[in-house]
Amino acid sequence: MDNGDWSVKQAAELMGVSEKTIRRHLKDGLLQFRRQPGKFGPEIRITAIPTTLIKKEITPLDKVEISAPDVNALLRQREEEIKELQFQLGDALNAVRVLEGRLKLLEAPKRIPWWQRVLGKLREFK
Repeated sequence: MDNGDWSVKQAAELMGVSEKTIRRHLKDGLLQFRRQPGKFGPEIRITAIPTTLIKKEITPLDKVEISAPDVNALLRQREEEIKELQFQLGDALNAVRVLEGRLKLLEAPKRIPWWQRVLGKLREFK
């Protein structure tokens, strides 16, 4: 794409990248540009964008044809992912149970020292 006059923002939208990426390309010398006076100081105007830097357009899903074997392969792949996630969930539940057991041990009543037990029994006899 040659003979254009795009701002950084317009070039970013055209190429499907961020403005930061455009500025990086300008710094690296991948894009041709010129400076022109603007309202708030010099503006960068991009004069040429190589076609190699333009990202391909994504086709809408209603225009994409999916054959039956592709769908079956995707389903098998998703089933394997679900099984893996189930194993991870089981491991996580076991870890939670272990931690709950440790927490119960920490919250369990502590042993009463012998002298408090003796004093408590003496108070009962009074």
